[in-house]
Amino acid sequence: MSTGSTGLITLAAEGYSECSSSETTFTVDISFAVYFIGLMAFIGWWFFILFVGVGLTAIPMDLINDFRSRPRRMSPNQFEMRRNKLLKHVQLLRKDGKHLESVKETVDSGKGVKGWKNRRTYNRDMTKFEARCMIAEREFMLLERSQICQKWNLFFTG
Repeated sequence: MSTGSTGLITLAAEGYSECSSSETTFTVDISFAVYFIGLMAFIGWWFFILFVGVGLTAIPMDLINDFRSRPRRMSPNQFEMRRNKLLKHVQLLRKDGKHLESVKETVDSGKGVKGWKNRRTYNRDMTKFEARCMIAEREFMLLERSQICQKWNLFFTG
């Protein structure tokens, strides 16, 4: 072997043939932990590929829905009307919440098939109540954001 001026190694022609081939087997003993980590990394890449594709297709829909539900400019009369409507809705929600709270104790003490039916009905009603509360919270945040944008943003056109 000799090195040229460029620093590359050149092999002498003695005993070297580009066409010669030989099979060699290289074995490495690894523990089960290393094997398991490699397997999990391989599976993890497939999950990553799957969920990145799902997430990238969901981003445009999220952006479109955020644009559709953005706060818009409204007159003070419209704002008061929507605020009063939301206030009435929240008062009804409080009444329903107190009713559900009073029913919970009787539902928890029920046994047998009738108790199971009552718990199922209670859980269904509670889920509906929670969903209505989240909708009311979102409506409140939109009203609040709309009011803030009207006060401070001179270019807010909605």
